Amino acid sequence: MVSHIESSTLLEAIAIMTDWRRVHPFVCTATVWEPEYSSPQRYRAHIDPGNSSFNAENCTDHSTLAYDDSTREMTVGDNRALRTSNMIAWEPFAVRLAFPLSLPIWGRRHDAYTIIGTDSHPDSIELHLATGPRREPTGTMRVDRARRITTSLRLPTLAIEYTDFEPARSL
Repeated sequence: MVSHIESSTLLEAIAIMTDWRRVHPFVCTATVWEPEYSSPQRYRAHIDPGNSSFNAENCTDHSTLAYDDSTREMTVGDNRALRTSNMIAWEPFAVRLAFPLSLPIWGRRHDAYTIIGTDSHPDSIELHLATGPRREPTGTMRVDRARRITTSLRLPTLAIEYTDFEPARSL
């Protein structure tokens, strides 16, 4: 069982994740693994955390996931809808790492996971996650120190990873 939490490392990771609105817009490849799909889903994602907006195109079927915060309009494939303010964790998995407060890792009532350990690396911080009363390690999350963004989440039922970063314009 992982039980080591270096408080300064944990505080650094939390500071990075809670400062998500200051992340400059970027484009990346977002890979999502979910049990119901036989293979990973890959997206080319243009994410603008400061404007809470995104556009992600599925690399296989070219369907689009998009949100424009200025209009509150969401697009999923050919469907469009207005986002309401009471939606919790509504961002699609392909873009959710850019909005870390929507991740289920904070130990809140609606979260499935909590942070139980940290590992500090020169370029990143790895957080160890647990679920349930026994607090056995069941997942990890990586926070990139230079990019100041979460770059991977690995859970038993979901994995998300960002790679191939490029700077981008605002949405």
